[in-house]
Amino acid sequence: MIQQGFNYQNVFHHIKDALCEVNSTDHCLGHPAIVRAKSYVDGSAITTTDNETYSSSGGAAQFCVNNFVGFPGTCEPAIQNMSLLPDCIFSVYFAGNEVLGSAAGVALSGTGSTDLTDAGTATASYKVYNLHLTIEAIGLASSVYDNVIASEIASAGYVSVPFKNYFSYTDTHSGSTKFSIATMSLDRVWVSVRATAFDTSQRIVAIDGYKVSGAFVSTAAASYTGGFDVGKPDYDLGGVFDTNSEKYTTAYFNFTAGSTPTFQLQLNGSYIPSFKASVEELWQISKNSVPKYHSGKPMYITLDQYRTNYFAFCIRLNLPSDDVRVLSGLDTRSVALQGYVNSTGVATTSNMTIFAEATSQLRVGAGRQMNVVI
Repeated sequence: MIQQGFNYQNVFHHIKDALCEVNSTDHCLGHPAIVRAKSYVDGSAITTTDNETYSSSGGAAQFCVNNFVGFPGTCEPAIQNMSLLPDCIFSVYFAGNEVLGSAAGVALSGTGSTDLTDAGTATASYKVYNLHLTIEAIGLASSVYDNVIASEIASAGYVSVPFKNYFSYTDTHSGSTKFSIATMSLDRVWVSVRATAFDTSQRIVAIDGYKVSGAFVSTAAASYTGGFDVGKPDYDLGGVFDTNSEKYTTAYFNFTAGSTPTFQLQLNGSYIPSFKASVEELWQISKNSVPKYHSGKPMYITLDQYRTNYFAFCIRLNLPSDDVRVLSGLDTRSVALQGYVNSTGVATTSNMTIFAEATSQLRVGAGRQMNVVI
């Protein structure tokens, strides 16, 4: 077992994208936006409460997951000689139906009782067809690499492969949520807050500032009869920060913390920061804590959107050294580390999900021997 994986990896992706202000989902072979009336995948129209469907015939594969965290996406060096290891099994576990959205219709929000943001009567579900994995393999027509590896194992006893390890914790937050971890390098703590019914409502949520009902064009000359609602941005009619468009998320991925909350991380007797931080302060702390190498399409987040749709924060406990292989986080193996996320001004029925990011080491020795130091 190199890495046991962790629950809510999908939630972690959304947290990381929000705080790094990118959308890391591929726009061609991913599904980064919710479709309202016409699919950008195959151009098909969606009416009333029809399902979003895509053909599975002929081995069709419309979507691709290409952004992994943990060992597959963060091991260094990124190219691994798998002949040094026993047979490796890569397991993928899919999320439940609670991550989906069920809508009462396809109209813009604010039109009536059959809008996209009104709850549908049916439970949404999904199926996956034609699943397969493509792996890049590199062959070297030289024994130089093999000799270097053999020399390192002979001198040090093993070859070290560091990688990012993640541990998740979730609970109903009532002012304080606890977590515990033993690792040689605790690098970051990521935290998100969601409303009570995040995993039961399947509601689709309109992101603040983007288009809702209210601007019309007419299909009749010199008349406003037969008007068509093209929507208007919640922010200025020009749509500042690219909000002159539609943008939605589901209740499962809508992070919100209330109007005036404060948060503080407690590690045994130490408090980080040393004061109860506001939403604005947490955003700035997070910007100084997230990795700088995260790539993707830039995404603009306003303070209003951060409070209502993207609220999460990150506290870094290591040196800003994501581009080099170094262990600089907290070593919590010799102490019974008890961590708490304390807050004020947060609804006592809110869900809090915590991710502890650590650097672990895979040590590969002779004869396909291996062990993992967490």
